Amino acid sequence: RFVEQPFRKRGAGAMISGRATILALSIAVIGVLTAIGGAGHLKQGWPERYTPAQQAFIDAHGWDSSCLFTRLNPAGPLPAQACLFNEGTERKVALVGDSVMSSLSPALVPYFTAQGFEVHQLTYSYCALQRDHLHANADAAACPAFVSEVVEFVAEEDFELVISAGNLMELFSEDGAFLTRADGAPLQWQDAIRDMSQTIAAMQTPLVMIDPYPTAPVNVVNRSMREWRTRGEVTALSTPRADIDAARAGPVAMLDTALPPDTLRIAPDQVLCPEADCHFLSGGTPVLSDKVHFTKAGAEGLIVPLLDAALRDAGLF
Repeated sequence: RFVEQPFRKRGAGAMISGRATILALSIAVIGVLTAIGGAGHLKQGWPERYTPAQQAFIDAHGWDSSCLFTRLNPAGPLPAQACLFNEGTERKVALVGDSVMSSLSPALVPYFTAQGFEVHQLTYSYCALQRDHLHANADAAACPAFVSEVVEFVAEEDFELVISAGNLMELFSEDGAFLTRADGAPLQWQDAIRDMSQTIAAMQTPLVMIDPYPTAPVNVVNRSMREWRTRGEVTALSTPRADIDAARAGPVAMLDTALPPDTLRIAPDQVLCPEADCHFLSGGTPVLSDKVHFTKAGAEGLIVPLLDAALRDAGLF
C-alpha cells in the first residue's frame, strides 16, 4: 500500500511520474554507487577504518605474489632474473608451482639461500606439474607451455632439488570440476595421473612435494579482523580433522600413484592438525592469509621445520 502502490500509480499523485524520471533516478543511483565503489577501490578498501595496529596486522599477514606469473604478467624466457636469488652458487633448487608455492616462497627462499643454494622461483598462477592437463580457469591457459619450459630448464641446468606445492585439494577434487585436458577431450583420471608422473620424470631431479593440506572454511585474516573490530580480540579458528581427512583422501591417493617412490613428502596436517581439530591460527597469528595461501609466519613456523627435518633425514643436508 505505502511502497508498491505509489510506485505503480500513474498520472497525478504518482510517486514517480513517467519512464524518463525513473530512468534518470536509476542512472543517478547507479552513478552514486559507482562513485562509492570506485573511491573504495582507489583507497584500497577505506583503510582508515582500521586502527594502525589493525592495519599492521593485515599488512603482516598477506601472501606474497611478487614472483607469481599470471595471464596479465606472463613469464618470459627462463631464468627469470627478478625471481633468481643467491645467483652464482653451485647448488640449485627450483620452487615450482602455483600461487600456493608463491605464498611459501618468502620463507623458503631465505631458508635455501642460507644453505648455500641458488634459488629459482618458477611459479605461475593455477599451474601444476602437468603438461597435458590444466586448471579449468582462463588464467591457466598458458600453464602447459610454461610447465613444459620449466621441465626443460630444470633438466638442462642440473638442479639438485625441485620443491613443489599447489592447491591440489581443489585441482584433484573428486568431481573433477577444476581439471581439464589441454586438448579438450573428456577428463580421465588415469591420464591426469600419468601426465603428472611423466612431467616429474622428465625433470630428472629429486622432488619434494608439499602434500594437500587443510584449507580454511573462511578467509582467515578477514575473519580475524572482524573479530578484532567487533570483540576486541582474535579467537581460535579450527575445523574438525575428520572433515579435512575426508577431503584430502582422494587427492592424496592420486599423488600416491603419480609421484615417484623416492619423492620426499611434506605433510602440513602433521602440525596443523595435532589432535581432533585443524587450527588456522597459531598463538593468535594467522597461518593462512585467506582460505588457501600461507602467511610468511605460517610458512616459517610450519613448513620450513617440516622441510628441514625431511631433507636432513634423507641425507640431503
